Amino acid sequence: MAVSQENQERYYRVRVSRNWKDLLMGLPDRFAKRILAKFFAGFIWRWLFLSEDGELTRAGEIVLADLRDDFLTSGTFHKDPIVMAKRVGNREVIEQILNYLALDETQVLKMMELDDELE
Repeated sequence: MAVSQENQERYYRVRVSRNWKDLLMGLPDRFAKRILAKFFAGFIWRWLFLSEDGELTRAGEIVLADLRDDFLTSGTFHKDPIVMAKRVGNREVIEQILNYLALDETQVLKMMELDDELE
């Protein structure tokens, strides 16, 4: 009995999908969650802070201004290494959020200005 070209392709696709499933099911659960969280984090941050047209929402401006005032404008150096590590970590988290948002230069400059009306 000759196997048609269509059946050969179907068999190949089934083998490939089973190999992928075996590979991914072999991953520890928390590792897979971390990969998914890293992949979707940018989408989630943009959904939280940006409107549909890509501009910062008013709530996003207020939150980013608060984070900026608390973590970006203060210095990171401290004589206690644990305090300094915490400050550097906080700063890296804020910078990561800003990278995920992919704001253009005018939005970043607007955000970095001191804005007293956000209170």
